[in-house]
Amino acid sequence: MKQIVTAMLLSAGLAGLAQAQGELTGNLGVTSNYIWRGVTQTDDQAAVQGGIDYTHDANLYAGVWTSNYGNGNGYELDLYGGYRGTVGDIPFDAGLIMYRFPVANTGADATELYGKFDFDLFSVMGAYTLAKDGTSQDNDIYLSIGTDAALGDDLYATLLFGMYEFDDSAEEDYKHIHVALKKDEFTFALDKNDKDRPANADPGAMRVSVSWTREFDL
Repeated sequence: MKQIVTAMLLSAGLAGLAQAQGELTGNLGVTSNYIWRGVTQTDDQAAVQGGIDYTHDANLYAGVWTSNYGNGNGYELDLYGGYRGTVGDIPFDAGLIMYRFPVANTGADATELYGKFDFDLFSVMGAYTLAKDGTSQDNDIYLSIGTDAALGDDLYATLLFGMYEFDDSAEEDYKHIHVALKKDEFTFALDKNDKDRPANADPGAMRVSVSWTREFDL
């Protein structure tokens, strides 16, 4: 309940700020499989997702985003804020995100610092976990490198390689590959990781997903 109230207050605050001096946008989407950093978050089931973002002078931003999670008995609520700018001619994006799971007792609540640099031909991203439920060994590290290419007629291709290293030895480090084609609001994606656990769930199998996302002004 505390996280729900926080999200409601944040949404109301974003709306007030937008009326004063910024831009408020929303997004709504559906996907056949919610895959995050190479791993399904919905047990290979579909998800409905959406959020609200506030941007101030194209640099400072904050937002809230949600999706159903697991096998249908809970949902994810993300609260985040950050800053977009440049170092020389290199654009960057840095911020803080809190992952919360208010309904299901997943033990997955976490807080993370992230940063991304966009170079001419590729982008690099890193994330560092500051706190995570269920373990005192919570300083996980995620790194990725990716590239986007325009194929013409509003068709874009994405290729990304990522790796997760966990501070807690009870969790399994892994690498993953993400390949996607995006046309307007639709995305067709392939995801593959090298996880071995849990063995009975075939976690490393190739996953195919189709998604639709629409963004709009508020």
